[in-house]
Amino acid sequence: MPFKEYLIDRSLLPEPYSTAQKAETYDCIVPQAYSRNGYPNSALHEIHCERVEHGSDIAMFQWLQEQAFEPGQPNRFISESCYQAAELLGRHVPVIGQWEVMFALWKAYPQWYESNTDALVAIWPAECGRQNTYELLLEAREVCKTRNVSVPLIPAAPQHTPRTFFLAKKIFGTSPAVVKRYPDEDPNHWYDPKSVQWQTRSERLWLLYESLSRIHHHLFGWL
Repeated sequence: MPFKEYLIDRSLLPEPYSTAQKAETYDCIVPQAYSRNGYPNSALHEIHCERVEHGSDIAMFQWLQEQAFEPGQPNRFISESCYQAAELLGRHVPVIGQWEVMFALWKAYPQWYESNTDALVAIWPAECGRQNTYELLLEAREVCKTRNVSVPLIPAAPQHTPRTFFLAKKIFGTSPAVVKRYPDEDPNHWYDPKSVQWQTRSERLWLLYESLSRIHHHLFGWL
């Protein structure tokens, strides 16, 4: 095991991912987006307004497709993980996730998505145009409460997983199951030089962003 991965597994998480929560016990899926090839953060207010105007997630997805929106390869990986998890469980488990991932899920499996809309909830940017991991998990928790579920499985980019794990554990009050491995996939595929989010363009930039995020989260009591 590479030293960096060993450090994350053994030092930055309170317990191994594989035993944090047995997969068969989760009752909801809460994916976290990573990277985006359209609409920078400064344009998220526009996404919020368009979603209000279109009235439904699918209508908004269709509009985004007309605009040639590209969620990025990382979000396609994550959306595929959501689909596989939902199919494996074989029951109506709510999928409550960031809009980029849910768009990728709809685009890959439109008929499946439309036949399961009652269990699929996209979380869109707030009116102020802001959306971060902490606030998204808080909103996901509120949606979970309305559906009487509380133990999330969290598909996320491997490099995003450690911080997401800690945030979700504090917000949900339980150790979440976290998707850590993605089969047959080059780690470099998680970094996209075309991303409008600077921190996801390279490993070096992500490590800088992640270090600053940890400091910020501790200062604000999020971790």
